Amino acid sequence: MSIFDPVISQIGDSLFVANLYAIEELSENSRFDEVVTVNYCGFDGRPVPEASTTELEFMMDDGGNQNHATFTRAVDHVVQSIEDGDDVVVHCQAAVNRSPAVCMAAYAAIHDVPMEEAYELVSEKHPRTKPYPGTIHSVSGYLKSRNSS
Repeated sequence: MSIFDPVISQIGDSLFVANLYAIEELSENSRFDEVVTVNYCGFDGRPVPEASTTELEFMMDDGGNQNHATFTRAVDHVVQSIEDGDDVVVHCQAAVNRSPAVCMAAYAAIHDVPMEEAYELVSEKHPRTKPYPGTIHSVSGYLKSRNSS
């Protein structure tokens, strides 16, 4: 399977991870209430997918040097949406780094499990998961700050 093949993987009851190519194929009446874009659409000339409900709100680069404030806002948005009863799909371009990391942090926060457990679950459900060290640092930082508040 190529990174260009559309893929959506279910992580939890209401949490999904996808690549850009799957999101571009979503119909208006898909099951998702929230389509969270953690991509850099706009910077690379690619338009934000029509299905996106967050558009350019959570722009992140793919180098692993995440803006921790943006990462935190994205995860908080996903967690709040799921707590509100929404079905949420998080996507980036290839669904390898950014979107799986946001799903890891959200899953760990919602289920009160350690990052390592969330990492194993997301990797099992979505084998493409290979977040960069900087992105893992964002997950860890998010969970530490959430647990200390």
